[in-house]
Amino acid sequence: SKTLNAGNPGNTYLWSTGATTQTISVNTPGTYWAKVTNTYGCSSTDTIVLTAGTLPTVTLGNDTAICANGSLTLNAGNAGATYLWSNGSTAQTITVAAQGAYSVAVTNTAGCSKSDTINVSINALPVVALGNDTAICADDTLTLDAGNNGATYLWSNGATTQSIDVYAAGSYHVTVTSATGCIGYDTMNLSINPLPSADAITVSGTSPNFTFSVSNGQHIDTYLWNFGDNTSTSSNASPVHTYATAGTYTVTVTLSNACGSITITKQVTVQSSSVKELDLDEALLKLYPNPAQQSIAVENESKMHMKEIQVYNMLGQLVTTHKVSSPNGKQVIDVSHLANGMYHMRIQFTEGTAERKFEVLR
Repeated sequence: SKTLNAGNPGNTYLWSTGATTQTISVNTPGTYWAKVTNTYGCSSTDTIVLTAGTLPTVTLGNDTAICANGSLTLNAGNAGATYLWSNGSTAQTITVAAQGAYSVAVTNTAGCSKSDTINVSINALPVVALGNDTAICADDTLTLDAGNNGATYLWSNGATTQSIDVYAAGSYHVTVTSATGCIGYDTMNLSINPLPSADAITVSGTSPNFTFSVSNGQHIDTYLWNFGDNTSTSSNASPVHTYATAGTYTVTVTLSNACGSITITKQVTVQSSSVKELDLDEALLKLYPNPAQQSIAVENESKMHMKEIQVYNMLGQLVTTHKVSSPNGKQVIDVSHLANGMYHMRIQFTEGTAERKFEVLR
């Protein structure tokens, strides 16, 4: 509608509509005139032609949602019009990032106005947490899970699954897109802790005294050596060992760190000429009964100190080892598990080695 005002307060009025007020309100196009008569009887007339104006078209769009880290630009259109937004802006466009109802009133050059309102809601971003940067052992695997069941995934290695298994050092990144189109991401750096390694056991020294070590040993925290003669030592990178008896021995070392262990071996031959052989009288070193059936006694009446007794078959294979409980006196050795036949006994003393033969006969 439009208000027409004839002005000249206090006079008398006659409108083409028949109204006699100073102002009238009209809402249809047409030609309107007003006649104004003053107190002296003088009159004046004026005419106005009203045409129908077009309302502006204002469309902010359907109610919508944006992601928590996003924004939306609202455009009222109708370039050249005047604007009044619910947030006080008078620009044609505004950018919004918060949840709420946004409205605009648009007035065109014909003075016609139209409004529209849009409701904006906020969709949460997917929460992606691959965990802190970490390390695994060289032979282990780590599973990375991006969470957010039902989302879509893109990993830095090209995988599109929710989880991946990784075992190589590197930086792993995942982008997660929720069902509402919102995106979250995370990155985790993985490093690898190596296993211990070495090329071989190295041996130096002169028989029967040897120094052992490993070549190209890396990432080793502890050593466990076994010299093949029932003697071992740990936490020593280069042990020295003296063999009391001639023979061939398999030396073993187990190398360990927090990630695991490896074992390497080497054979060492001890020459008989390098071992001191003791020539003890049979009265001082007795072996009985001989032949033996279930057990055999070794009685040391010398001043020598026994350490260990080893029994070999006639093929030179070690079949029994007996740790000496007392360096002097009698030791009883169980031979009930041995087959009938001849056997060779090596009696190790602190001072050297003595040898005896005996027979098992049942």
